[in-house]
Amino acid sequence: MRLEDLRIEVARLTRQELSVLSDVSISTIQRAEEGKPIRRLMMAKILAGLGRQLGRTVSRDEIDEFKGGVGSNSANGPLNLQSK
Repeated sequence: MRLEDLRIEVARLTRQELSVLSDVSISTIQRAEEGKPIRRLMMAKILAGLGRQLGRTVSRDEIDEFKGGVGSNSANGPLNLQSK
């Protein structure tokens, strides 16, 4: 599923709300939604923010833009985060 679709249709969040939950900038979320490179830490924070909203772990394999890595992340394994 596309990040934007998951954010809007499933998590029911605006970019600003996800930004606050994830502690990343709105522009980072926008870049991720556009499939542009973002740092692995930012990807992890976005996944954690979505997980907090949904009350479950969100894996990068669920997000089309994060599959196979983002930017320099392609060599890293799956990133599964437990919401806290």
